[in-house]
Amino acid sequence: MSNQKLLYFFNRHNLTLLVVLMSVFCFSQNETNNWSFGVNAGLDFSNGDVAVLNDRAMVTPAGCASISDNDGNLLFYTNGQTVWNKNHQIMLNGEGLSGEIDGIQSPLIVPKPNDTSTYFIFYTRQAVLTSPVYYLPGIYYAEVKFDEANPFGYVTVNKDVRIAEIEATNRIAAIHHPQSDTIRVICMTKPDPVFGVMIPDGEFIFRIFNVTPTGVNLTPVKRPIDRSITRLGAMKIAPDGSYLAFADSASQKVYFYSYNNETISFEPYFTLPTVPAFGVFINPYGIEFSQDSKMFYYSGDGYVVQFQYRNIGGVDPAEYYLMPIENPGSIQLSRNGKIYIAQGNSSNPNGKISVINKPEKIGEECLFIAESVEFGDAASTKGLPMFVASYLRSRIIPSKDDCVDVAFSFELDAYRQILSVEWDFGDGATSTDFNPTHLFSTPGIHKVKARIIMDNNQAVTLYKDVEAYPLPQLAPNQTLTQCDTDVDGISVFNLENIKDLAVHADPDFIYTFYHSLDDANNDINRIPDSQHYTNVSNPEEIFVKIVSSKGCVTITNFYLENYQANALPISDIYVCESSDDVLNNSEGKFNIRAKELDIRAELAIPAEFTITFYANLTDAQTKISPLDRYHTSATTVLWVRIEDDSHNCFGVMPFNAIVNSIIDLDIESQYTICDPSVQPPIILDGGSSNYSWIWKNQSGSIISTQRFFQPTQEGNYSITVQKQENGISCSLTKEFRVIKVAAPEFLEVRANNGQVFVSVNGNSTYQFSLDGINYFGSGNSYTFSSVAAGIHTVYVKDIHNCEKSITTQIYMMTIPNYFTPNNDGINEEWKIFGLSKKFYSGVEIQIFDRYGKLLYNMDMNGNEYGWPGISDKRLYPADDYWYKISLTDLENKLIIKTGHFSLIR
Repeated sequence: MSNQKLLYFFNRHNLTLLVVLMSVFCFSQNETNNWSFGVNAGLDFSNGDVAVLNDRAMVTPAGCASISDNDGNLLFYTNGQTVWNKNHQIMLNGEGLSGEIDGIQSPLIVPKPNDTSTYFIFYTRQAVLTSPVYYLPGIYYAEVKFDEANPFGYVTVNKDVRIAEIEATNRIAAIHHPQSDTIRVICMTKPDPVFGVMIPDGEFIFRIFNVTPTGVNLTPVKRPIDRSITRLGAMKIAPDGSYLAFADSASQKVYFYSYNNETISFEPYFTLPTVPAFGVFINPYGIEFSQDSKMFYYSGDGYVVQFQYRNIGGVDPAEYYLMPIENPGSIQLSRNGKIYIAQGNSSNPNGKISVINKPEKIGEECLFIAESVEFGDAASTKGLPMFVASYLRSRIIPSKDDCVDVAFSFELDAYRQILSVEWDFGDGATSTDFNPTHLFSTPGIHKVKARIIMDNNQAVTLYKDVEAYPLPQLAPNQTLTQCDTDVDGISVFNLENIKDLAVHADPDFIYTFYHSLDDANNDINRIPDSQHYTNVSNPEEIFVKIVSSKGCVTITNFYLENYQANALPISDIYVCESSDDVLNNSEGKFNIRAKELDIRAELAIPAEFTITFYANLTDAQTKISPLDRYHTSATTVLWVRIEDDSHNCFGVMPFNAIVNSIIDLDIESQYTICDPSVQPPIILDGGSSNYSWIWKNQSGSIISTQRFFQPTQEGNYSITVQKQENGISCSLTKEFRVIKVAAPEFLEVRANNGQVFVSVNGNSTYQFSLDGINYFGSGNSYTFSSVAAGIHTVYVKDIHNCEKSITTQIYMMTIPNYFTPNNDGINEEWKIFGLSKKFYSGVEIQIFDRYGKLLYNMDMNGNEYGWPGISDKRLYPADDYWYKISLTDLENKLIIKTGHFSLIR
């Protein structure tokens, strides 16, 4: 019976038929069409797409709920404290609800079954409120009704009805029970006190209330939660009612339960630690299931994470897929099958939210797009509206997106039995089959609609975008031409160049080639090495199978044909040897783009023709490895291929690419100006094969333009030369440094007891000598041994023979360690050897016994005779004696030497 007939009977009979009319129209997916959340933000999903709205009156940091009528028109929305009607005005009696607006899920709107005029708002309170009104923690509901007198709705006297007088979390979820046609509202609260004693924090239970056609059943079903948890984190039930999950933010876990809607029972299924990657620790906040109830998502700490929760215990391990996102909040499934992610908070709202376009797909195929929904004057905070999970189950299930020449199959899924369906495939075709197939005539994205009637006589329109992939497009009987350089009708073809003649060719297309259509259809006898195929006849027919990246196939034919090549002269190209910025490697850098312009000008090639360069003839024929704009090589032969605007070969010609010879410039990086008494001056040669020489000093001033240059000062210099060859001038610049040497200086010269130590300060390596003939050492110092007493000349010379040699005189004085006055004529006296008035103006030598008694005193003259071991006619015995020698040098400086010696008899 149609609606009009029912209304006709209603008008003619009595009010009881109104109840019949209401019972016919129950609730469906249309109730989820309109969302209200955040700062004046809204979304409308009425036509399967999403429309952004900025007209909402509500501002909420998190908690929010919305509901629409059977036709998908907005009825009202709330944040758990205030209720607004569809005109965005505060509903009659719609203020002062006891909910907490910062709750992650509270509130939730549940329609009264079989009554389109009544709704229940469920909301929670975790903390006691004392002002302005006193509210206790618990689960509350408020009743909203619509009637003729109040078409925009009003909150009834059943307001702030506390149905759970116990501490509660903000977690609420709801699922439809088809058999009883009721809504089960699942809450999480503290257990009831035991003998009046409150259960410790951390212990919670599921408390389930049934919403029936007679209202809210105030006697809940209670089920234990056998684990210790905290209060923050969302709770959701899968659209098909098979699983329930809740996030525990503080413990970084999500708990999964198998849910039995018949027995209202929960069985632990899996505990998910929210550590999806090494070093990534997430405190989960929002959670959601995909529309097919097979994929799971959670949000928190800069990520949304996909998890294949149904793979637990399977052959393939469950995998994570991480999607970075700024400040994520609640996540919510919509009727179009997409999942939306709130972003921002009350102190920092975000004008955009993110979306997962294909939540049922794995990994990046889920098509997550960050901040893809943008609001104008509105913004998102942490919350999104929740709905009865069953209302989001109804959907079109297509076969996978496929090629346009493949028929699509479609199925339906709903939370109630489907009585009938009317399909609209978006291209004029329709069907009333429950599982139709349809072949689209054009590629592209098609919006498929299915208007279903469920067993409550409620009509719902479902939408699904499917994509028919295009077939590769290559017109048959086209010709792939080649330039025949030797006029024998046989050439090498790159068969894959047929892609140049295809329409919208994709680089990911796969081409395979055959000699016959049967071979192509059966995929046998493929032509090997299709990039280097030599034709066997002229022309020759080839068949090609083209497979797109989506697996769509086109089989067609084309022809190979050789043309006599145009033998057009191409002038040679020359470059300097240094053009590749590497000296003396006999390679140059050729400007291919400039050569193309030259060829166009020389041969009057039309602008629409294509000119491409290659390293060899085979590459030019097959169009493999075209040269870049710049090509670096030694002297070689390059090939140019010219094609018209239809990709026909116009000509394949060679030309010489010549690298000029290396510029002769023998300049080292550093030169040393030696002492002119040692080495002749430096004369630098700029090279006889060059025609220009520019010498510059370190300030950049030109100091010479002659071929030869004699540096006389220290500093940094450069020379730039130019050489003319093959009609081009090549230049080369070298920089060099000039240093001057200074003669070394004596640092220390020390002579004592037969040893002479010499050290010098200088910039080279030095050798040392005492006779100017025989030199020793290699460094900055040297020690001579067994040097006789007397005057010696020390010679120091540069080992490289660049610095001037230096000399100095030394005086070697030898103090004997013993003497033997035994009348044998040897060592009869103790005296100092090498004393000379040339070095000392005064000498006093004193000799003491072991007790410090002065025994003998002599000056320089007395030293000539020495001490014979006798003093005052006394013959001293064999013993050790001590001396003190006081020397006054020519600068009147006193030098004292002390020691001892032995008298041996």
